[in-house]
Amino acid sequence: MPSPAGLPELIRVDFDLWTLRAQLWFPPEPAPVYVRFTGVRGFRALDEGDLLEFWAPRRRVPGWLWEIDAGGWFQQESQREGFVSGLSGDCREFLLLGQDWCLSVLCLDRPELGPQVELADG
Repeated sequence: MPSPAGLPELIRVDFDLWTLRAQLWFPPEPAPVYVRFTGVRGFRALDEGDLLEFWAPRRRVPGWLWEIDAGGWFQQESQREGFVSGLSGDCREFLLLGQDWCLSVLCLDRPELGPQVELADG
């Protein structure tokens, strides 16, 4: 599936211990797009205003799903002695950008993109 253009609205996040699913809407498109993360070690949702240091035009690269190699949440958490996931070399960090909310995910696998990934009813 090709990556949609523009910045989405993060409209739903669902986690069931095995899989983290994010539902995105790219206005004015009628259908949502889904991103699925597996091997999740942690995640957090923040208002985009709490990540202002990343939005400067000289720092921001195009796109709405980034793999973070350095300087992200994983690196911040790795400063703590109790962050056990920081001892493993296989954890990856992804940042999903939204118009209002952003989702940081620490996981083992590359996320999957699709027009439909089943979300749990609840």
